[in-house]
Amino acid sequence: MQILEWIVWGFLASLAIFLAWGARASVKSGYNFTQAIAIQTFLLWITLVLFLLFGWNKLNLLWTVIIIYIAPHLFARIPIISHMMFIGTWIFMKIILIGCKRDPSIPSYFDL
Repeated sequence: MQILEWIVWGFLASLAIFLAWGARASVKSGYNFTQAIAIQTFLLWITLVLFLLFGWNKLNLLWTVIIIYIAPHLFARIPIISHMMFIGTWIFMKIILIGCKRDPSIPSYFDL
């Protein structure tokens, strides 16, 4: 059972790396990424780190990933939660995009 847990965790870690790499690649090529994708990437990374640090059953990631992909749309209308997610995502994306030069003519959700 633990092997299956690590397979699920490894697959989702690969997805998180792919999403972060995709954000970098789109910025480098002059395109922008959506705020929902950035929030989903941030929440996925946070969830994977929490499951790794606390040793929770990694099969629970299967239902938490569904919530992660719904969360930006559900919590967008709740001011305190949406602001906390936005600030956390902004910091996360600033770290992910270190070294990427973005075209200033393209508007971004993360220009504060």
